[in-house]
Amino acid sequence: MKKMMTLIICAVVALSITACASSGTAAKTPITETTAITEATAITETTAITEITAIPKSTTPANTNPDTMIANPFVDCQTMETAAEVAGFEFRSPEQVEGISEKKIQAVDQEMIQVIYSADENQILIRKAPGTRNISGDYNNYQKEETITVAEMQVTLKGNDGVISLATWSANDYSYSIYVSAGMAQDSIVSLVQAIH
Repeated sequence: MKKMMTLIICAVVALSITACASSGTAAKTPITETTAITEATAITETTAITEITAIPKSTTPANTNPDTMIANPFVDCQTMETAAEVAGFEFRSPEQVEGISEKKIQAVDQEMIQVIYSADENQILIRKAPGTRNISGDYNNYQKEETITVAEMQVTLKGNDGVISLATWSANDYSYSIYVSAGMAQDSIVSLVQAIH
């Protein structure tokens, strides 16, 4: 009888220990798994948001991504007549400038015509576009800047060391600009302004 009671007590104790152990494991497992999943999700989402925010602002300039680069809008034209058809207006410029007859004519659809005269390291860029804005594309600072009157037009001249590198003006609802990479004497650039329309 004593042996039987001892066996029953042992069995009850064993079952209690097993139940407690099972209960403890069951209680701990969901908490650990839930915690792990929640933390992993939070870290991933935070990291993803931080990386997405940081890329455009700091590490990836907009112009380095081929998908976001702006295509060259200029169309090469064989004649000024073709350029006029593309741009939607006429433009007259000299056959040669400062003895330079090598030139390239380009136009932007309904926006601009430009003529580039090139010789050695000197480049002369003449532009015309509708409106009254600065269309030169040259935003450098120059030692000299003055506005003079040429054929009733107010022409702004900019340059360094006694030569003019940039002339800009507006007339008859169009903007004009002349950029000379090597610089030009003021009298010469005034004559060029008078020859352009």
